[in-house]
Amino acid sequence: MMMTRPGTIRAAALLALTALLAGCTGPAPAPEATSPPVTPAGLFVVSDAARRSMVIDGRGFTVYRFDGDSAEPSRSACVSDCARRWPPVPWSEQLRLVGIDRQLVGRLDRPDGMQQLTLAGSPLYGYSGDRMPGDVSGSGFGEAWWCVGPRGARLS
Repeated sequence: MMMTRPGTIRAAALLALTALLAGCTGPAPAPEATSPPVTPAGLFVVSDAARRSMVIDGRGFTVYRFDGDSAEPSRSACVSDCARRWPPVPWSEQLRLVGIDRQLVGRLDRPDGMQQLTLAGSPLYGYSGDRMPGDVSGSGFGEAWWCVGPRGARLS
C-alpha cells in the first residue's frame, strides 16, 4: 500500500485546480439556485509525498485503475455494486489535460451506456471512500486497485 501524507497530495491537488482556474478570464456568472456546481472535466498530473507523478481528476480527486480490467482491448470488469463503490470517470469532449499525452486518452462504452475515460487503454475510476481532494484511500485496496501514473501505469 502506498504511504503518503494526505496533506501533501491535497496541496498538490489544490495547486492543480488553481492552475486550471487561472486560465479563466472575466467574472463568472452567478449560478442559479437550482444549478448544480459545474466541475471542469480533466486529468491533471501532481506529485505525491514520494515525488511520484500521479493523476487526479478535475475536482482534485485521485484517479484509480483496476487490475481486473483489460487495456487491450479496453474493457471494464467493474459493474453493478463495484461501479457504485468505484465510479467510472466519465469521458467528455471538453476534457482538459495537463501533463498527460492526449494520444494516451480514450474512451470505452460501458454496458450501462456510459462512456468511460481510459488512459493507455485502462479504464479510470474514482473511489467512493475518498472524501477530499488528495485522498488516496483506495490505493492498494484488495491488492487490485491503484493510483495511476501519467502514462497509465499503476502506482503501487
